[in-house]
Amino acid sequence: MTHRWSIRPVVGPDWNREKPDGIKQVFRSTTPFALTIFRTQLFSPEDMPGVAKVQSGYKAQTLSAYLKQPAPAAPPEADFLPANTKGIKQNFFDYLDAVLPAGKGTWSPPGLMINSQ
Repeated sequence: MTHRWSIRPVVGPDWNREKPDGIKQVFRSTTPFALTIFRTQLFSPEDMPGVAKVQSGYKAQTLSAYLKQPAPAAPPEADFLPANTKGIKQNFFDYLDAVLPAGKGTWSPPGLMINSQ
């Protein structure tokens, strides 16, 4: 089993620094909210001890902690609407209105043209 370790931070749209030394790649989120899913591939049940070893090395931390720098100031607390299936179905446009300001319009599906005039 080959192990390829690398540091790949996820940053928000307002992060505008140079990629720090030792960082292979920076992933940019188009909103201040992001989700990361860790995945370890195995090919057979015999791989499980190796998978457990690899997963024990996973580490999620802030970029400032990795760089041993002071953490940035905390953002203002978000006033999220309570999220549950019934609430979203009954109040969809309230939810949509709450999250749209977080997006900066930095992405659109390929081939979609938006006329802002």
